[in-house]
Amino acid sequence: MDLQILAASADVSDLVRVEAPGLSGWCVWPDAPAAGAVVDVELDVPGEVAWDDVEVDDDDAGGASDPGPTDGLTVRARVSDVDEHGVATLNLSAGGILLVDTVGERPPHVVGRAVTLHLNRVLAHPKAV
Repeated sequence: MDLQILAASADVSDLVRVEAPGLSGWCVWPDAPAAGAVVDVELDVPGEVAWDDVEVDDDDAGGASDPGPTDGLTVRARVSDVDEHGVATLNLSAGGILLVDTVGERPPHVVGRAVTLHLNRVLAHPKAV
């Protein structure tokens, strides 16, 4: 998916503000290009996300809310699958998918629904050099 780099954090090394359809906020990106660059990346969410922290939306996945400085990444996406190990496959408006390890009781009928997640730590990895 293509992410646009908006700014680098003045306070935290390797933290950049990014934006794409359905994504807004901050992610860890060592040696990120300068602000304004658009780069094809894969995103990695280390750790687990509790279903209690996932907002199931009533409408279609659209734009993400705007988190404050270093508040992580807000993602709006559609759940396409949740496997037997709790790995949720999210279809992103920006293109591509995001895999998230989930814990806790999954909301009923969440597959096919739009969700919003506020992720504390997301790593960006450029696909090609």
